[in-house]
Amino acid sequence: MVRFFFFVLFFIAIAVWEVVIPFKSDFAFRARQERWLNHFGLIAITQFVLKILVPVSLVGIAEWCYQKEIGLSYLSTDWSIGIPIIQFLVLDFVIYWQHRIFHDIPFLWKFHRMHHTERYLDLTSALRFHPVEMIISFFIKAIFIVLFGIYPAIVILFEILLNGLAMFNHANLNIPEEIDTLLRKFIVTPDMHRVHHSSKSEDIHHNYGFNLSIWDYLLKTYKKISKNDLENFSIGLPLSEKQGNRSIVDLLKDPFV
Repeated sequence: MVRFFFFVLFFIAIAVWEVVIPFKSDFAFRARQERWLNHFGLIAITQFVLKILVPVSLVGIAEWCYQKEIGLSYLSTDWSIGIPIIQFLVLDFVIYWQHRIFHDIPFLWKFHRMHHTERYLDLTSALRFHPVEMIISFFIKAIFIVLFGIYPAIVILFEILLNGLAMFNHANLNIPEEIDTLLRKFIVTPDMHRVHHSSKSEDIHHNYGFNLSIWDYLLKTYKKISKNDLENFSIGLPLSEKQGNRSIVDLLKDPFV
């Protein structure tokens, strides 16, 4: 319930921000109703399938590890602030690499590709993931939660920030370039992530981060495009230009077509 509360809070705040200061004003309500229904539908299907496959949440898995003292974190009796910080960084690094392998492995790309067929980015684009990709992501995170013994509170905090920042960096927001330049030293901004959704293949293999931007800097996957160039930037895979508006059934079928 805590995660859902913050999801609603972030969603409302960013949705209002998009209306007040949009990056592309002509996009404000373009095909929004159908797209939003599709994107929320994908999340609903994912949650339904996960409840059937795994009757426990990531927090539940972390709680089990905590009670049984399973994971690398429990090899030390030092409960200083250092361990939680390291755990958060581990989860964020895992998400960065998960994103990269979904681009690099052809079988996984079939499922992630649907996220990149979006032609207009807004905060709900952060929900546009195929259920199969989300289920695989769940198990990847679960493996590392068990391996490192991530504390339940860190899992909750990470999931809240992952949801909020993913909506933020997919959002149709206009942030002054000087502020964006400062923010992207720490977190992924909309202008930074917009590059990753380019229609050009040489761009989509950059800026993989969702929360922290540090991994793109360290691993040489960072790419900057000026705000002026982003004004006429083409979003979405070339295939998406031919498809027009797509139903949720079309999105679910995408990896198999």
